[in-house]
Amino acid sequence: MTITAPGPGLRRQEMVGLGLVAGLVSINSTMIAVALPEIADDFDVGTGTAGLLITAYLVVMLVGQPVARRVSDRVGARGLILVALIGFAAAAVLGALATSFGVLVAARAGQAVCAIIFVPGTQSVLRRLAEPDRRGHAFGVHGAFLAVGAAIGPVLGGAVTAAVGWEGIFLVNLPIVAVAFVLVAAMPTPPAPSPLAHDTPA
Repeated sequence: MTITAPGPGLRRQEMVGLGLVAGLVSINSTMIAVALPEIADDFDVGTGTAGLLITAYLVVMLVGQPVARRVSDRVGARGLILVALIGFAAAAVLGALATSFGVLVAARAGQAVCAIIFVPGTQSVLRRLAEPDRRGHAFGVHGAFLAVGAAIGPVLGGAVTAAVGWEGIFLVNLPIVAVAFVLVAAMPTPPAPSPLAHDTPA
């Protein structure tokens, strides 16, 4: 995947940072599936019950993203992304340390609550910083990160689970969050949207 800067307002490393943020959503929507049998055994629940870890995440994402899109445009997407990354990492640690299935579900839902800002938030930043004639390229790269995240999720989940157990499904997020946080924190603050603007994601 070739990443070129889509204009002077958005550098290559910032594209990578925003891509990693968005990729967290798709990675975490797919990689936990391979760990469900082990989780079910550890907490002595059925595989159907363990499936709540997937359902809770997807339901929160489905319901929350439209609201998150409006909020990110109103209050500033970059700062909101940084706060959400911290919350996402905290929920990941809680999940890895969970001693009951209820706590694990709560941690998973907490991840989703933080992650609802990631895709609309990064799209909002792209709209503000990418040059108009390069927005198509910027959103194409952004979409590629989402697709790659979904594709590697099961592979990554299987490898991590085999190596360190299902707890690794949560902990593997921490280095990704750390790199994304540093890259997004270093980028310029996007200009506030014009009250007359009606931008929509590409």
